[in-house]
Amino acid sequence: MPELLVYAAGPDDRDPTLLRRGSILRAEPTGFQWGRRESFAAWRAGGGRPGDWHGKTVIVIVPDIDLSLEDARSLAEPAYVVVRNGREIPNVEPGPGDELKTHSRRKARLDLARTEDAGDGVRLMTGAVLDRAVTVSDGLDRQGRRMETGRALRQR
Repeated sequence: MPELLVYAAGPDDRDPTLLRRGSILRAEPTGFQWGRRESFAAWRAGGGRPGDWHGKTVIVIVPDIDLSLEDARSLAEPAYVVVRNGREIPNVEPGPGDELKTHSRRKARLDLARTEDAGDGVRLMTGAVLDRAVTVSDGLDRQGRRMETGRALRQR
C-alpha cells in the first residue's frame, strides 16, 4: 500500500476554495523517505525540536489493502470543473467548446478521525475503513467524468 501524505491542519469544511483538513496531498510507495517538511519523524531525525513542528501534515498508511500507486496518486489529483461561456460548472460532462479547468481544491479527502495514532506523525487505517473514509469533491476527474469514491479507488 502506498503511503499517503494528508493535510491535517485547518478547518474541516469552511471555505471550499481552501485546502481542507484531510486533503490527500501526495502518495508514494511504502518505505518512501519523506522530507522534513512532510514527516514529523524526518523532522526529529534532522534535529528539529518537536515543539517547532508545523503539524500541518501526517503520513497515513493502510497496510492491509492492495492499492496501486497509480490509483493512490489519483486521489491526490485536483478536481476539475467545466468552463462553459466563462462560467464554472462542477458536475456536468464536458461538451464541444467546453474546457476543463483545475479546481483549487483536491479531489479526495480522508476522514482522519477514522485513523489510529501510530506515533511520530504516522496514522494507520484498515483497508475495510478506507472506502468509507474517503470523500470525493464535487467536480470531474482528469478524463472529464463525474467523480465518485468507488471510481477513485478502483483500478482504471
